[in-house]
Amino acid sequence: MIYVVNGKKLENGQAVRVYRNIRKNIFSIQDRKTRRIIAYADSLLLTDVEMKVGRAGQLRVRKERQKNIHAFIVGKFLENDNQEVIMKDNWKPVYYNPYKTDTFINLENGEPVYKAPRGYLEDGKCFIAIEE
Repeated sequence: MIYVVNGKKLENGQAVRVYRNIRKNIFSIQDRKTRRIIAYADSLLLTDVEMKVGRAGQLRVRKERQKNIHAFIVGKFLENDNQEVIMKDNWKPVYYNPYKTDTFINLENGEPVYKAPRGYLEDGKCFIAIEE
């Protein structure tokens, strides 16, 4: 379910930045240009995905032992009404923990992940499509 903030728009193909909102237990979706929150989602599908980790924010988390927003999944929003798109891809779980990793990593092989053709976010987790 996607909850659009009053007066905002979230359109198919729109460039967004997404982070896991720990306090609300949901994903916060920002417009990539304005960086303002435009929606919240339990799950969402993105294309042309990049994983971004702000180094200064990461260092601050490690030093102060207090979380801050510094890691994002960036991409283009794709309406996920079509479950066929989600089901056909070979999804791999991706993980980021500022205390343990410097980047997002593929949980299956421990390799860093920086880009993917598609990303699916659900239940506080991120999965990327691996093209075979």
